[in-house]
Amino acid sequence: MIAPWRRELPVLSSDGTASHRSCAAGVDWPASASNTSSSSNGTLPPQAGRHHGLRAGREVRRRGAWLEGASAHEYAPAVSKPVPTRIAPDLAAEISEPLPWMYPWRLTPDLTTPVLGSELPSIHRTRAEMIAPFACEALASAPVAATALDLACNEGWFAHRLLEWGADRVVGVDIRDSNIHRAKLLRSHFGVSPARLELHVADVFDLDDKELGTFDVTLVLGLIYHLENPIAALRIARRLTRRLCVVESQLTAHDEPIRHGWGVSDHFLEAMGHWAARFEPSEEQAENPLASHGGVISLIPNRAALVEAMEVAGFSDVAVVAAHPSHNAQYVDGHRAIVVGRV
Repeated sequence: MIAPWRRELPVLSSDGTASHRSCAAGVDWPASASNTSSSSNGTLPPQAGRHHGLRAGREVRRRGAWLEGASAHEYAPAVSKPVPTRIAPDLAAEISEPLPWMYPWRLTPDLTTPVLGSELPSIHRTRAEMIAPFACEALASAPVAATALDLACNEGWFAHRLLEWGADRVVGVDIRDSNIHRAKLLRSHFGVSPARLELHVADVFDLDDKELGTFDVTLVLGLIYHLENPIAALRIARRLTRRLCVVESQLTAHDEPIRHGWGVSDHFLEAMGHWAARFEPSEEQAENPLASHGGVISLIPNRAALVEAMEVAGFSDVAVVAAHPSHNAQYVDGHRAIVVGRV
């Protein structure tokens, strides 16, 4: 006997007209960073609607509401400030190191850091365009000086975007000394004050809201699917967040329910949300700085499990952000997702 479990949830469409034209993705992308699925003229076609004025639409058999992000055309990447013309010797020495870079930093008009994989720039651009309207809205509505937290910030690329999106102060945290070292070099290179962008080497599981404080916007990008206890990490993110949390994750390719026993012979339940287990050995770290820190069993959610985990962690109004057809194919095809939750 199988006891099915389903939950009908609304699709949320956006029909407001408010605009955040100052909230661009905030970077002048090198030619190699263009989306793999962008239109032939290099521009992104606009979506109908905006992210304000959410209303319930038809129901679908999926956990989690769907939100449309900003118009991809409106939030197309733009140059936010002049690019430096020279680099300091310590940054030049770091560039010469064999460890690859996570982000395509445009350091000078003629120099962009080489990234680990050719698809990464497209992923970063998609993330920025999908996150920008929600982060801008939350930061703009902060009653006092807006703050933001970037968990597993790596080299700090999204920490810089948060400053451009309206944060007065950003804190970036990463477990790897090498990432924070690079983040500090880049902070200095782009002339950002340490008072506006704080950078710390720390384990997410050691963070305490009583010491670190709480933030209007928290980003948790590319982290939870490298953890043995992703829900505990989301609970920590909830304690550190006072307005909006944005979580990005790889997803499994399996959205159908799975059968499992539950204490009674010949009786099975169906679960819409489930996780894949992948072993990430510590040896991978030497070659892949994006791998989990330490040998762990990483848990990768499907879409329903990710939404459910956000809800269990204490977030409300949890919603999946809809990708534009011109975004990176992993988001369009449902193999990665960005989910927002409010406090």
